[in-house]
Amino acid sequence: MDPLSDVLSLLRPLSQVSGGLDAGGAWAIRYGRYEGIKCYAVLAGSCWLRVQGVRRPVRMDAGDCFLLPRGRSFVLASTLSVRPVPADEVWANARHGDVLRCGCGGEFFLVGSHFDLGREHGAMLLGALPPVIRVREAAARDVLAWSIQRMRQELGERRPGSALMVQHLGNMILVQALRQYLVDENAGGANWLRALGDRQIGAAITAMHEAPERAWTLPQLAKIASMSRSVFALRFHEKVGVTPRAYLTRWRMLLAAERLTTSRDVIATVASSLGYESESAFSLAFKKVLGSSPRRYALRRRASRATE
Repeated sequence: MDPLSDVLSLLRPLSQVSGGLDAGGAWAIRYGRYEGIKCYAVLAGSCWLRVQGVRRPVRMDAGDCFLLPRGRSFVLASTLSVRPVPADEVWANARHGDVLRCGCGGEFFLVGSHFDLGREHGAMLLGALPPVIRVREAAARDVLAWSIQRMRQELGERRPGSALMVQHLGNMILVQALRQYLVDENAGGANWLRALGDRQIGAAITAMHEAPERAWTLPQLAKIASMSRSVFALRFHEKVGVTPRAYLTRWRMLLAAERLTTSRDVIATVASSLGYESESAFSLAFKKVLGSSPRRYALRRRASRATE
């Protein structure tokens, strides 16, 4: 798989809640802080989006898709002068797949999904993203249109299997929005996701994902990127925000965390499969990245999964 597919597969949602909002008249809803990432698409009408810590509110129109990946509180409103109602009150009795009415309805329609990715793995994706990602490009919005319209149908018709259809459609919308972000020339910041849009740096990241157990050296990665060693090292840090070695270690530890949680492999086997000659060296790297020894991490995560 490619690196984006690798990470999204590893970060498979612990849960996903999808639904729709049908609003009209003067309305405003305030959403509190949350874990994970929220993905929305405006199908009809327009609204204002105000996100905590973002200086200017953003106008969202029909056809716009946007991601809110940082867990910050936010407000959706017909106009910024309306006093917001807490989202907990609006969605108090809602179920997965419900369409709720706010105000008189009929003027604005939005569909969305909330993905809970889990704190340990989610930090790699969510920590790299800006507070708001908006899909502006017409071609990208056209690609999203089928998934969005299909989700609206599923939410409205509630046919057998609708809940599963909505879940998969939410995943498709999320992936397409992230694809757009990584090729958006106007998106700033240094992170691994944006770096995938760079052909040369993306090639080096792909190589590390394809063979994480390999003892990659700077010259080897620079050759894959068709760059000199010094230029590659500088550009990688500018694009990703960390060194190639730090990125590889982080990716190895996320793979290890998944193996320790979902398989019966012993620590030594996991360490060897990721290129570590000794269990102690692996354990030191694991604790540095994830803040816990491999053994304690595995026991905690397995206990958590048993209660889910």
